[in-house]
Amino acid sequence: SKVNKCTKLSFKGASSGLHHDYHDNLYCVLRGKKRFRLFSPGDAEKMSTRGKLVKVHANGRINYEGEVTTAYGADLQSDAAADASRAKDEAENRLLAAELAVKEGRDGAEEELEEAERMLEEAMDALIDIEMENDDRDEIDGDDEDDDDDEEKDVALFGGQNEGINIRTDSGDDDDHVNGDISPAENDNDDTENLCGRILVDKTVKNPDNFSLVPHHILDNEEEIRSKYPKLMEAKVSFCEIEAGEILYLPASWFHEVTSFGGHLAFNYWFHPPDAHDDFDNPYTTNFWSNDFKQRLVTLA
Repeated sequence: SKVNKCTKLSFKGASSGLHHDYHDNLYCVLRGKKRFRLFSPGDAEKMSTRGKLVKVHANGRINYEGEVTTAYGADLQSDAAADASRAKDEAENRLLAAELAVKEGRDGAEEELEEAERMLEEAMDALIDIEMENDDRDEIDGDDEDDDDDEEKDVALFGGQNEGINIRTDSGDDDDHVNGDISPAENDNDDTENLCGRILVDKTVKNPDNFSLVPHHILDNEEEIRSKYPKLMEAKVSFCEIEAGEILYLPASWFHEVTSFGGHLAFNYWFHPPDAHDDFDNPYTTNFWSNDFKQRLVTLA
């Protein structure tokens, strides 16, 4: 999870532009007033996004070409590595227990030892395969840079599951970035010079996938929308106003255009979208994020 505070002065109303975020968000207005124009991720194909849509997971998490993740927001390679590492730990523990059972002469201990050795071998093979894939990817990236030093390096921002909507086409987070720029605080890859071919200018990602191409100033112009972005007319829209002291729960991938009034101040608390159904105590289907958090604490210690 992460937090963000934004403050700005605008009496006529400043627009965020139409976009969605990748995390669930508790949007807390501390001062001023915010008006939200909202569209469901179920209408993602009608939003004219800058990125090429690939999938909408069952929990609403949107994936773009080159940014495929699990429903809970983990990139596929990291998720596979976490699974393989967990399998290795389990196999090693099972092997130790089996070796002790053999030493004590328990019934069936030899069979258990063989099974534990087989599991450990499979887990190690999986880890080696993932490491080799990493090496191959690094080598390919290096070749691309050698071919053209001026060419921007493509980096996967994220990178699901069988549930959700798979999108096929033939042919983009903060609520105060009208031009669709994302600051490093809103992107996990702020140490990278180029992200997916988009240029970092003053450590800001230009033209992010999750912003709509529809200009914010024509959103209330039905005639112009119908002429230039007819699919948007088919989407269901909702509106709400949030004033100081109020909180809006904004689920991941809900498209929103936010107009802010007065000397407004807002606090955002973002967290990865839960993917477990009807399980408040265990919102995620795996321990990926809890294990990731524990590992970060160990690194910081």
